[in-house]
Amino acid sequence: MGDIHGSLTCLHHLMGQLNFDKTRDRMFSVGDLVDRGPDSLATLELLHEPWFHCVLANHEQMMLEAFAGGFMGQFWLPNGGVWGIEALNDWKTRKLDKSRVPLDDSVRLFDLLPLVRELPYLMTVNMPDGGKFHLIHAEFPPYCTITDEVLADDNGVLQLATHDASDGTHIIWGRHLFYQFYNTDLSNVAKVNRTVANNFPRGDHFFNDKLSHIISGHTPVQRPLTIFGQTNIDTCAYGSYSRQAASWQALTCIELGTWKFYQATETEFRAVEPLVINRSTIERI
Repeated sequence: MGDIHGSLTCLHHLMGQLNFDKTRDRMFSVGDLVDRGPDSLATLELLHEPWFHCVLANHEQMMLEAFAGGFMGQFWLPNGGVWGIEALNDWKTRKLDKSRVPLDDSVRLFDLLPLVRELPYLMTVNMPDGGKFHLIHAEFPPYCTITDEVLADDNGVLQLATHDASDGTHIIWGRHLFYQFYNTDLSNVAKVNRTVANNFPRGDHFFNDKLSHIISGHTPVQRPLTIFGQTNIDTCAYGSYSRQAASWQALTCIELGTWKFYQATETEFRAVEPLVINRSTIERI
């Protein structure tokens, strides 16, 4: 599941169309459950569900640090966290006045914060056929040597996860691979291939045959986009609620067993094909 960003009605529509069975199916999220969309708190409460599994993302990090007084917390409200401002004020007031009774929604959020703190940087999904997929929010640090063996080691993951990008830790903030396609038109496939070839002349970046496929979000793209060994499925779900919503803005998911892609808004549902850029496609330009 791509970045939900409070788009809970899109998620419910998608689950209904896919006949999602909460007793036997599982859903894996690339994070950014909160901010910008209409139902952040209710979406965050998915963390209580046994069928729902999520990695840590930058919006969750900003929220946590807003409550903890960390550096990244100052960016939460300007980046969609206004929905939580009453809870944040209640939190600050309670430090000074223990008798203060917080709002019900504040209590709901306070109860969720420990679950958010436990979210991992990485999830690896093992498939019945022996294959696997790695889920992260954004990107691994570029030009590192990364293999499944490295990602199976907690210390190795932690070293990668705490590698700084220009605006934060790379695994939840990085945009080295997908930045040039941020909200840009992907209909000209030849142009996309040229852009990848120009930015990554080595072709395979740091991807290798000992690293399983990576699924991520974070950088909004106008259709699911695979570049070498990583697929980005953030298609700006929260934007679908706007009166000026673009036709591509929807919540995207991948059915891992079939590698089929589906999208939903509150009212629409569709199968969609990813744009795939790999070594062979850029060598043909």
